[in-house]
Amino acid sequence: MFGSTSKTDTLETICFSDAPTSKKRKLIDRYLAAKGDINALSDGQTVLHQLSQDRDTESDLVRYLLEKGANIETPEGESALFAAITSYSPELAALLLQHGARLDFHDNQGRGWLHCFFDLPESPVYTHAQRSTMLGVLLANGLDINQPILFHPEAEKRHPVDVLLEKQDRFLLMRLFQVDSPVRLTGTSILEAVFRHAGSWMTLEVFQPIVAQAEREGMRESGFTLSFNQEQKTSVTWLEMALHCGMPAPLCTFLLDTFPDMRCDVPLHSVLLDALERSFPPALVRRIAERTADLDRRYPLRFEQHESDGDEDDAEYERDAERENDVNQGTVLAQYLVLRAKAAVTDSRVHRMFSSTLQHLLESGASPNIGYTMWEEDDDTPTTWPALYTLCEAMIATGQYHADLLDLLIAHGADFNQQQVLQESGALPLGIALLLYSQHSPHESVLLDLFQHLHSCGMNVHSTAPDGMNMVYAAAAGCRPQVLNWLVQQGVSLNAETANTLAPPLHRVINNARVTPERRKATLEVLLQRGMEKDIAWGAPAMTPLMLAAKQGAQHCLEVLLQYGANPNVRAAGGMTPALYAITSRHSIDFPPRPESVSARMLAMLHAYGADLCQSNDDGITPLSLSVQEERKEVFEALLRLTSFTEEQLRSVLDGKRPIHAYFAERLQALLALPVPHAEAGLSRFSVPRNSVAYRVGAEAEKSRVRQ
Repeated sequence: MFGSTSKTDTLETICFSDAPTSKKRKLIDRYLAAKGDINALSDGQTVLHQLSQDRDTESDLVRYLLEKGANIETPEGESALFAAITSYSPELAALLLQHGARLDFHDNQGRGWLHCFFDLPESPVYTHAQRSTMLGVLLANGLDINQPILFHPEAEKRHPVDVLLEKQDRFLLMRLFQVDSPVRLTGTSILEAVFRHAGSWMTLEVFQPIVAQAEREGMRESGFTLSFNQEQKTSVTWLEMALHCGMPAPLCTFLLDTFPDMRCDVPLHSVLLDALERSFPPALVRRIAERTADLDRRYPLRFEQHESDGDEDDAEYERDAERENDVNQGTVLAQYLVLRAKAAVTDSRVHRMFSSTLQHLLESGASPNIGYTMWEEDDDTPTTWPALYTLCEAMIATGQYHADLLDLLIAHGADFNQQQVLQESGALPLGIALLLYSQHSPHESVLLDLFQHLHSCGMNVHSTAPDGMNMVYAAAAGCRPQVLNWLVQQGVSLNAETANTLAPPLHRVINNARVTPERRKATLEVLLQRGMEKDIAWGAPAMTPLMLAAKQGAQHCLEVLLQYGANPNVRAAGGMTPALYAITSRHSIDFPPRPESVSARMLAMLHAYGADLCQSNDDGITPLSLSVQEERKEVFEALLRLTSFTEEQLRSVLDGKRPIHAYFAERLQALLALPVPHAEAGLSRFSVPRNSVAYRVGAEAEKSRVRQ
């Protein structure tokens, strides 16, 4: 009735039969009396191990096997305890521990007891509550939770709590850190790991009991030790550590509430800025700001730090970084503007929090008139950027104008007439700096809105830089035609007395390769409409704006200048003319891919406005000879189309002192209807294949045209 009673039954057959436990005991005794092995393997596992994998196994049967000498651990690397933990059999686990199960055992896969809580079978489901219960069973039956374990085979032994933190297992952590927690934090790195690696997974229910345990052990006074630079170590409180490590806002709030007298102000590192970077709620930021002794203290910058270029050694890099850290500093408010202003003016959700936080900082005493200082690349001295500049630059760069943020700074004492960019060449007023350093932005309307608003609040639009530059000059240099018109309407002089090192406004416009051709053209038109001298010569070459436009390949600017009456035949130093400059130009800021095509078009424009395309410089070089000398075929052909050259002019180019490219030699020979010399004669460096009949027909046609 209860299964086989054959003398040949195996231990596995007996234990997994339908017989009651009392019958199984007798069968086990008979099996052992017949010299059966209580630790016999079936499919590589003992019967005890197989029974421990089954939640429905009767504990009395397991107890009987243990009493008869069944091994919990086998030489093959199996552990019945691990099987009981994995299958969630708390009663069996307790029984096995009571019979000497080893918690320091590692199976044939290198796994210890803690692995059993993570390397679980897909079925049955192991709930968090069940895992907590199982951990309680282990603790109640001799588990020393403070004993280091080997969790990663290739690493050193670690405290089990460190592993749980790595696994972000808040449920097992909550079970461990109860009022009667057996965990001892003193002498371990657990508390520091909690602060350093806590993320959104660590809830207050986990954090609070851990802090309470540390408080019971008297760890609050010692705090933590951090190194914010290479030379000095700093002692920090739990609250400072939490902010520095970016713990979630609720945990920082808990520390503030629990320890109202805990310090929250590190001289070498701004924990307030840590909170601002992580967008903590404004109310929490305000509480942290209230504990900061000096809101205008300067701290190392959190952006654009020095990076090694790979060519300098480590010692040199460290020296440079240390020097820059001593200089690259800014207040909390100044750095907050750099880090968050652009997001605030483009995202309405960020804007609300940013505005509220900014107001809290200002109301707490942060000065809006102190900026940040940074060592710019290739400069011998650092540059200081004011806070108001940072906010305005964010609006200009994004094209989002927010008068409310400007008014907030102004209401708390921002002095826009005193906020200057301090650099090697001197102090630049705010307006001039914005015009010069925001040229890349296409959002001129925002720049105009800013100036109009600041002007209505009292900004001095007549301010000048140390070199005499005023805002009109800066607007021209930055190619801001709308702002330029508005400034002139406000009475700002178009003819400021500037240093000799500054190019005239027209030259600055033409030379600005960072903006679009349309902006250069529109700015030139405003200046010329306002009566700016169009043929003013500047510098040692005595170059006029028209010459510069030709040299830079600024076709649009050249066209505007000609339309407003610029002299196309003006001569500079050495007899250079706009046409000659157009030919020497090897680049075009208007159309970089085809600079030679731009040169040809500019010659056509100059010719249309009366330029003499045969005029030579002081060395006798004409546009035609220069095009051959520079080997510019497209320009050469354009000149032939635009001008009827005499035979003498053509022959002078052909018979010049320098050898010329075969293409030009043969074209000139065709125009002159002369026999083409052999390549070795010296007039040609390269032979060019051609159709002789077609060539002669073309030559006769060209000869007839020249004589006419």
